[in-house]
Amino acid sequence: MKNIITNKDFCSNYVNTLSRTYIEGDCLGLGFTYSGLRVTFKGTSLKGKFISKQFDTLYNCPYITVFVDIDSPSVEDLNNAPMMKVTPEMDLVSGLPYGEHTVIIRKLSEANNHQLLVKELTTDGEFVENKPETKRFTIEFYGDSLTAAFGMLGKISDPNVKTSEQNASIGYANLTCAALNAEPNIVAMSGFPMALSPYLGDFKIRTVPTLFDCADGEPTKTYDELPKWDNKSHQPDLVVINLGANDRNHRNTYPEQEKAIWKAMEEKYHEFLDRLEKEYPNAKILMLSFHLYMRQGFDEVVKKVYAKRDHTRIYQLTISPKGRPSFGGAWHPTKIMNKKYAEALIPFIKENII
Repeated sequence: MKNIITNKDFCSNYVNTLSRTYIEGDCLGLGFTYSGLRVTFKGTSLKGKFISKQFDTLYNCPYITVFVDIDSPSVEDLNNAPMMKVTPEMDLVSGLPYGEHTVIIRKLSEANNHQLLVKELTTDGEFVENKPETKRFTIEFYGDSLTAAFGMLGKISDPNVKTSEQNASIGYANLTCAALNAEPNIVAMSGFPMALSPYLGDFKIRTVPTLFDCADGEPTKTYDELPKWDNKSHQPDLVVINLGANDRNHRNTYPEQEKAIWKAMEEKYHEFLDRLEKEYPNAKILMLSFHLYMRQGFDEVVKKVYAKRDHTRIYQLTISPKGRPSFGGAWHPTKIMNKKYAEALIPFIKENII
């Protein structure tokens, strides 16, 4: 009877990994937003042991959510999903009626806040090998704080956003995937650009496209130090790019400097699209941008790039939600705005791509 999952078990049929994960030592690493795992057991409870350097910090502590006996969470499931602060040892689920249960664990906070490792999972019963996964339509997102759901639950007056205010379950990316019954794979880093950003300090990783083949985005590490992701074995059906808001600070910039920034973004965008078309030969690509009043300019660059690309597999959408915008922590879109973004994105994908 197997009631503990650890070490090599993370690479066995007892664990289905979700989105970008990796092995570090005897642990399973959950790096980017919404990476996670699925396990099945016969019993009433599931406990976990985790490793992170940020357990005791206010702004960077890791958060997860858990789904019980829900294989493909609906929009309603996402809205009801709990936000659980991760501790070194914690109860993940308990008090279930005895029987076979499937539990999905997803990381809600993002890679540049912390590294999170799953050390061990235990049940009061026994683990059951998972059935082979059915291939689902997969959407791979590349984005910044908007895609990572940064500050969505915070207050506009508070510039110091906490991970407790970052609920990726109800970010526009996951709401879109839930409505389309799609599997999300999110590579999103707050403050990060397509090409240039004024927010990164001494970070060694400087752009989101750099992380294309990485399984984690801890920005204090170099590219060579980061765990790698096998893109060839994980081909998405659709790639959504939502980058550019950080390529120019929203404060005033000298005209010549602004031209240089947009030129760098344009060149990097073409370079990234070239790589995506080569590495994902069967995937469609959607160039996405949200119209935020304080970040004007980059949308014109996106449209300029799009005009020069192959429109049989590349699409472009600018979303300008109706009504007055609502902002949370550090002037980031609230959960209401994320819902509006998803409501605009879902029909576009249905009508033009799927």
